[in-house]
Amino acid sequence: MTPKKLSIPLLSLVIFFLVSGSGCYTTTQSDHPQPQAQALKTTEAPAAAHDEAQTYTLGSYSQTFTYAGTPRPTTYPNSITLLKSTSFLVGYDETRENPAWAAYRIPAATLAGTPPRPSRFKTDKRTTARVTHDDYTNTGYDRGHMAPNLAIASRFGKKAQAETFVMSNVVPQRGELNQGPWRLLEATLADRTAPAEGEIWVVTGPIYDDQPDFLKAGNEIPDAFFMAIADETPTGPRLQAFIMPQSTPRRADYRAYKTTVDDIEQQTGLDLFADLPDVIEGVLEAEKTRYWLE
Repeated sequence: MTPKKLSIPLLSLVIFFLVSGSGCYTTTQSDHPQPQAQALKTTEAPAAAHDEAQTYTLGSYSQTFTYAGTPRPTTYPNSITLLKSTSFLVGYDETRENPAWAAYRIPAATLAGTPPRPSRFKTDKRTTARVTHDDYTNTGYDRGHMAPNLAIASRFGKKAQAETFVMSNVVPQRGELNQGPWRLLEATLADRTAPAEGEIWVVTGPIYDDQPDFLKAGNEIPDAFFMAIADETPTGPRLQAFIMPQSTPRRADYRAYKTTVDDIEQQTGLDLFADLPDVIEGVLEAEKTRYWLE
């Protein structure tokens, strides 16, 4: 079937920056060889005159790990290093010793059987921080996955799952949240949303206030966490966004924490879907959409 085309007036030229605002990016490859199909791709929308309609084909913003580009720093305070793995991408903050964000795609198709969960997390030798599994022991915080075990293991297998059990992919997260509504949201995306929609893209990460607290080992403790989900429909892209505080109760309904992408961007200093034409991005990111995940 030929993809439907959507005619959209493009109000401004879409420009790709790897260095933006006060943050900057460097890129670090995984220690493992990367399959060619998993290489990070970027797509830049063609320019159009201010008063002309711009036509594009659905799928032009769909990428291996991200939808409409890698998250870009706007007012994010620290440098971010890109860490590529087989099935996800992490933007790592060496100063906070945490990922600033993780991005991944969940296709509908699953593998037969799920690999057993590893018992320990490995230190990521691509990082300067060299956070260890034991840095979190007896701190009162879980090792909270950003790229999740369930979605990655069930789609990409044992090697990809093992890459999620690396300390560059985790942040200090309260057990009530990690084992409660956060886990349920991750499971909904893997078990219901992706199979129903064909594939979805997710970007997730921590949020900090201006009064930092730290683990003894030096990791900054986030105050909240965000998750933004992108999907393409015959009429164009749609987004869903959530912010959950560290204090979120175990039995809380994650649907109650629905918000806008604009809110996430304001609180994180990151531009999440920057490759979208401004006329689309401005509307979608300001909208608190109805719940569509299941």
